Amino acid sequence: PLRIFDDLYETQTPVGMSLIDDIACSVLATVLSHRRAAGTVVIDAGRGDVTLLLPDDYKTGAPLPLFLSLHGFGGDGNAFVQYWNTSGQLDTQRFIVAAPDGPVDSRDKRFWNATDACCNKDGATTDDSGYLRTLVEAIEAKYPVDPLQIHAFGYSNGGFMAHRMACDHADKFASIVSVAGASFADP
Repeated sequence: PLRIFDDLYETQTPVGMSLIDDIACSVLATVLSHRRAAGTVVIDAGRGDVTLLLPDDYKTGAPLPLFLSLHGFGGDGNAFVQYWNTSGQLDTQRFIVAAPDGPVDSRDKRFWNATDACCNKDGATTDDSGYLRTLVEAIEAKYPVDPLQIHAFGYSNGGFMAHRMACDHADKFASIVSVAGASFADP
């Protein structure tokens, strides 16, 4: 059976699905992960390719808002790519999305070295805050970004990272959204 893992506590919750449902979900996920939208490009800010999503009718010129979408512990940026590719909001609301991947820990799980509260379980010294600012600046150098409309959105460990970005780079980020993520354990 398929199991859902809580990204912070690693508890397991069985979900009853048939083998056919498992196979169908796997095939759909594979197809979606390899689909490239017309407005999909990649940029490298020092850690490999990061997917950028642009409105389908994107043309150089008018500055657009930028949303930095940060995955949860054990996840990756591709989940956000799939969401934004299918939501239709990119084209109707007209903004750019960057969906980077955090580094991989000793258990092969992606994470963000966000705050003392979550989720750097190995004590890595990775400077994700500096990396993400460099990523935003690389995007600004290549695409017209409205400097007053740069936002960070994070889920769980990504939410903790969004809080970190607000603290470390208040001069760069207009707002953050944190879903199931908090700030420092000892602010």
